[in-house]
Amino acid sequence: MPTGQTRTGRSTSGGDIFLARRSCPTDSGGDRGDSTEETNALMREYFVQMAEERRERVKREREEERRRVEDEARRAKETRRALREEQMLRYEEERDIRFMRILRSEFKKDGAGSTDREIYKAKKLARTFGRTDALIEEKECLRISIAHRTFGMKEAEDEELLAFRKHAAKLDLLEKRKRGPDLPVGNSPPIVTPEKKFNTRLSKEAKARIDALNSDPLKEGGMSSTPTKIDLSLKHIMASWELGSKERFEQDCHDFYDALTIDELKEACRREKVAYGNGDKAIKRLITRRFVVAYDPSSHYHLHRASLPGRVKEWLSRKRRILQFRNRRNQFLKTILSEVFVVATNSKLGLNY
Repeated sequence: MPTGQTRTGRSTSGGDIFLARRSCPTDSGGDRGDSTEETNALMREYFVQMAEERRERVKREREEERRRVEDEARRAKETRRALREEQMLRYEEERDIRFMRILRSEFKKDGAGSTDREIYKAKKLARTFGRTDALIEEKECLRISIAHRTFGMKEAEDEELLAFRKHAAKLDLLEKRKRGPDLPVGNSPPIVTPEKKFNTRLSKEAKARIDALNSDPLKEGGMSSTPTKIDLSLKHIMASWELGSKERFEQDCHDFYDALTIDELKEACRREKVAYGNGDKAIKRLITRRFVVAYDPSSHYHLHRASLPGRVKEWLSRKRRILQFRNRRNQFLKTILSEVFVVATNSKLGLNY
């Protein structure tokens, strides 16, 4: 049978071509395997990158959420604090108004005509200067009237109240003696205020003390002109308002006082006016003393104000105003309550002023 023909007489050239075509992918199997590995590597790298990006995005979102929650909590806390302060101030003003109303009713029961006239003057001032000035004027009028009504009582009184009544009477007397401005009359020389002269003479006690100090300048350790080793060492311990400066200041003071001997520690306690006791207690008291002197806002307010941030300055000024207002209010209420108690007690006992 001739080559290239089957039993049916058909040519086998087409089959050879088909077999050749089937063998081509088999020859290129190595190339296809290499491309598959590269694709897998690229896909693996892509998925790893996607996972890292997702992890970073989740971390960033959590950080933003935490910051947002902290900001909201801080704003809510500041709002609550401001609202609390506002409510407290409003309550104090209302309490002052109620207290003034009670005082007016007590004076009306006693038939105090001068008090009514003073209250009427205070009301007229309220129309001119406003509500706050009117309250201040009304409190001043009530204070002066109470001082007049209770001045001269023979019973035992508080020294502070007695001094206040004398001062009020003196102010009233000065008000009555007030005169107009001095004007030149005729050919009189021009009016010249005499200059104030200072008394430059020293008393015998002052002269004796000066002589004693000149003769023995090292007699008193606190008055010596030469600075001691303790003073020179404490100058290197500086106080600041930076973050962590207070803890660093306390640690420096502790290291300094811990390195002193017993005699030097006793000398430091004597200079700072601190009880000694034992070493540890003395060191703690000295550190507390230095810390209070260095960071007391009432005594160093103007010294450290220039180095403070804006928000800290505002907070300190607001706290200072609130404390001053509360001290004045408490002092005034204490004085008025004591006066009202005295007036009510005397009215019940039937005493005449």
